[in-house]
Amino acid sequence: SDRLLDLEREIAAKVEAAERVRSRIIDEIETLQNPLYVSILLYRYIHGMKFEEISCQMGYSYVYVTHLHGEALQAFSLMKEQS
Repeated sequence: SDRLLDLEREIAAKVEAAERVRSRIIDEIETLQNPLYVSILLYRYIHGMKFEEISCQMGYSYVYVTHLHGEALQAFSLMKEQS
């Protein structure tokens, strides 16, 4: 039916828009100079990993990962303010 086709088109458009936003966020995160910050932010916000998972993946303690995450957010915020 036309209604079903319209819904499929709407969903496809929303998925495409979400992918564009996701790609832009990845690009912005990857402009950070510190590769640890990039990794943590990508694991957390693109892959949806918990801090426990990130610490296992990176081989760092949970406390260190949460500390780096805070630093990464500050660095990202400063970068956004300067652009």
